[in-house]
Amino acid sequence: MKLLLVVAISLILITMPGCNPSQEDSNEPGQGEPEPLEVLFPNGAPALGQTAELIIVFRSSMPFKNVSIEIDLPDAFELVSGNLSWFGDVPNVGDEITEIEVIRAEIKAVEVGNWTIEYLITMNPAEQGFVTFYPYWQPLFYVSVFEDSADWGIYPPWYRGHGHEVPVFMEGDPLLEIKSYMSISHAPLLNEPAELIYTVSSKIDFPNIEAQIILPEGAVLVDGNLEWQGDLKADVPIHFLAKIVFREIGNWRIDTGVWYWIGEESSGRVMDSIYLTIGVDHSEFGEPPEEDLSHLPPPPSVPVDG
Repeated sequence: MKLLLVVAISLILITMPGCNPSQEDSNEPGQGEPEPLEVLFPNGAPALGQTAELIIVFRSSMPFKNVSIEIDLPDAFELVSGNLSWFGDVPNVGDEITEIEVIRAEIKAVEVGNWTIEYLITMNPAEQGFVTFYPYWQPLFYVSVFEDSADWGIYPPWYRGHGHEVPVFMEGDPLLEIKSYMSISHAPLLNEPAELIYTVSSKIDFPNIEAQIILPEGAVLVDGNLEWQGDLKADVPIHFLAKIVFREIGNWRIDTGVWYWIGEESSGRVMDSIYLTIGVDHSEFGEPPEEDLSHLPPPPSVPVDG
């Protein structure tokens, strides 16, 4: 039975240069390194209807035999040429890092949305001499495909500008089963178009769902849709795109919301927010404003044991 190379990956992480856990907060495409595979889009990820070259390099400081690597593309991408799997040996080169190009493929984006590309590494641990683990697919990198552009990274592009808010859930709320992600192509200048993609998914069926992108006063829709309504099927995400323009400078927040209708009653909440500072010559992603806690009473005093 082929089993996952987990122990070996842990050893690789210790010896690979540039693998700094502090890079988890980086949301810029191509920063940091997924371990033990490095992803390269030499000319950028593909926008809708476009193709792009994808290169994946296996890096190791240890020799291995009969390594199998597989890449899983979601339905939003088509393989134009090349391959998405590799099988072979990793040689022993002493104390140096071995780099082997395992994937070189041309892929085409055929659907807008926020997507996760996964990978699987398998081998027979008996040939390597370490403990066995079962294989499992895990995220390798993330891509947001827009009509006119694409964004990618080893951390989801839809993290950018979202701050660190923790949503508040009510016990028993059926919307707990729903996940949603909103990404924006870039922080646009005043009167410059930008693309938003909102993705909603669930592990269970949800009839009569309404999902919305809620624009601030300073922004207007120029193309696409700000809402979707219908039956959400289990494990079948929906993606809808909106092109927007900011007509006013300032600090703005774009919200998304999901509502679940049962007759005339509904359960709903804001699911996600992006913060932006819009200017004439410079715009950037923002952070949620700090909450003013000055009106709250002081905490109760705690007696000190003498």
